[in-house]
Amino acid sequence: MTQLSYQPAFDPYNAMFRLLQLRERSWLTQAVPYDALRIADFFLLFPFFLQDKDIRYKPEHRSIRSVGKKYKAEKPYSRLPDKRTLFRRVEPFQVAAIGSLVNGGFVEADSWEQRIVEATPKEIPNTLLTQLHAENSANSELIDAILKLLMDYPLTGKDGLKDRTGLLEYRYDVV
Repeated sequence: MTQLSYQPAFDPYNAMFRLLQLRERSWLTQAVPYDALRIADFFLLFPFFLQDKDIRYKPEHRSIRSVGKKYKAEKPYSRLPDKRTLFRRVEPFQVAAIGSLVNGGFVEADSWEQRIVEATPKEIPNTLLTQLHAENSANSELIDAILKLLMDYPLTGKDGLKDRTGLLEYRYDVV
């Protein structure tokens, strides 16, 4: 018997929806480095990793760990690879999603060539916007926690988002 299972992490359409969720409150107002958006998307996809003891939060953001604990029940029963491996496996789908958003006119193509995600003035269709707002309202605490990471931490260097989360190498960053 063959069994197929769906994993949102490996679906570029789901990745587009998640990136658009973050668009309304983050990269709509200012351009965001691609790697920072990847990290934010990863935690939106796997919120239970926010409780990981390896992540070093600023003292004022330690409450983010408790947000991750609320999503502990969403952790799949099967064994997951370590978070860095999982983060790398999700990247092709994130790239495909951003490429589709560029082709759809929602992301600036010139900025994307520089690995910066910048929103265009193009409006999201109302039916999709309604779904995005509903999903963001249902998970407002999670969205707020992820946006704190995205907005309050630099991406590069010691104590940057790459270093604090352990998802990307920071030691060779130009700072």
